[in-house]
Amino acid sequence: MPNKAGRARLGMAAPRRYGNAVRRNRFKRLVREAFRRAGGALGRFDYMVTPRKTLREPTLAGITRDLRAAHARACKHYKASE
Repeated sequence: MPNKAGRARLGMAAPRRYGNAVRRNRFKRLVREAFRRAGGALGRFDYMVTPRKTLREPTLAGITRDLRAAHARACKHYKASE
């Protein structure tokens, strides 16, 4: 969703059903790092990230790829609706 903040913003939720605290916190650390590294390329959108229960072992490269794909979908969706 586009925002008026002038930069990308990140929201996260890692529910207990995803795993224990260690697993949830590792996921959140990886997402924050991927967001930090790709921040400039993510435009002025708000991103809400939640892990899929089927996600086995998240990797920094995989999360970065998913964030960039989400950005591409958001750009395509909002340009089409203008």
